[in-house]
Amino acid sequence: MIGVGCLQVMLDKGNELDWFGSDCIVTLGIIALLTLSVLVVRELTAKHPMIDLTLFTQRNFSVCALALILLAWVAKPALRRAF
Repeated sequence: MIGVGCLQVMLDKGNELDWFGSDCIVTLGIIALLTLSVLVVRELTAKHPMIDLTLFTQRNFSVCALALILLAWVAKPALRRAF
């Protein structure tokens, strides 16, 4: 949770604080990178993982996940103008 929280704050406040020119943003980025890396390693090596990352080895799942990310990226400007 710490990694996701740091990543969220970093992305929210990055523009206001001059992105990586700010010590706060750099610190949040480093914490997010380290904690999320530990999460991935732990989930890949755990006997009973909470998040089954091996799903990404299935082509259909990976393609659908990538398609959803691309759809959200493309739709974001249109939704921003609509509201």
